[in-house]
Amino acid sequence: MSRIHLRMCGYVVTLALHLTNGLYMRSFHTKELLEDPEIRTFVGVQWRYITTWTFLFQMVYALIGLTCDWLTLKNSSNKKYKVPSFLTNMRDTLYSGIIWPATFQVATLFWPFYLYNVQLVYPVFIDRVVTRLSNHIMHSFIVPIAVWEMFMRPQKKPPSKAKIVSVLVAYTVAYWVVVKVKIEGKNINSEAGMLDLGIPQGSALGNTLFLIFVNDLPTSVAEGMTVLFADDTTVVVKAHRIHSYSYVLELTSIGRFSEMTFGA
Repeated sequence: MSRIHLRMCGYVVTLALHLTNGLYMRSFHTKELLEDPEIRTFVGVQWRYITTWTFLFQMVYALIGLTCDWLTLKNSSNKKYKVPSFLTNMRDTLYSGIIWPATFQVATLFWPFYLYNVQLVYPVFIDRVVTRLSNHIMHSFIVPIAVWEMFMRPQKKPPSKAKIVSVLVAYTVAYWVVVKVKIEGKNINSEAGMLDLGIPQGSALGNTLFLIFVNDLPTSVAEGMTVLFADDTTVVVKAHRIHSYSYVLELTSIGRFSEMTFGA
């Protein structure tokens, strides 16, 4: 089997793998399951995940690559035939500018956090709609797909690095443009807005960052006692009256800690 046939097999496997996995996960979106607010929110924002963008772009790339190779085989008897340049340029630019960097960005960011603390990137409720196999297809199998293409199609040095960088920048900008925050409540829906500072309240990462920030709070309390539990903090100060020196000192120390840590 020639290299071009192996490439085409890889494209077919990529399309079948991602398409089947997407339909399989979609089958879990039952009416009863979507009544859970966490599941409903997760399903509603799936398109905001870089993971989703990555396997969708892998499918687009597989379609383009499959088309190029099919045209090559179809016109193999014509030695002067060349695949249309707009297809080959799109294929090569897409691979160098998006597929390769995005694939390894997803894999190298997801798995370290997953192994350190799974709740940071994979809350428990997600198990109800994403199986372990589906998780690996989206975060593990994408790597051999990208590597397979690198070995099966000889890579050439891009004629313009600026073009590759511009595609990657455009991809990044496009992603952040669609990442908008919308607050929904009972009979209240806010307008969508850009999230350009901080992280959404209620996210798994928010809890961890908060704990990191307040971890040193007890060191700023000299004479009192600090009790930390989750997002609740209690400072116990022994004083004869509310305006005593110890009481005021501890409040001042906590205020300085807040200014240095949170800028507030």
